[in-house]
Amino acid sequence: MIRIQAACNLGSITIAIDGQLIAEYVAEVEASIRESMEQYKDVHLSLRDVSYIDEMGHALLSRLAAQGWN
Repeated sequence: MIRIQAACNLGSITIAIDGQLIAEYVAEVEASIRESMEQYKDVHLSLRDVSYIDEMGHALLSRLAAQGWN
């Protein structure tokens, strides 16, 4: 199970992921990030409440890191 929440703050947005970042949800998480990037200059990703990340989740995070995400 996964929950994706977005919180907007004065020109920026934070996307909070709760649950498991697994293959089943990677496309949904990536789509949320891409949509946010189209609307906001400053996009943050919070993984504070992620309990498990599988190989596909790690691949997504690696792609984001390669694109300059911290």
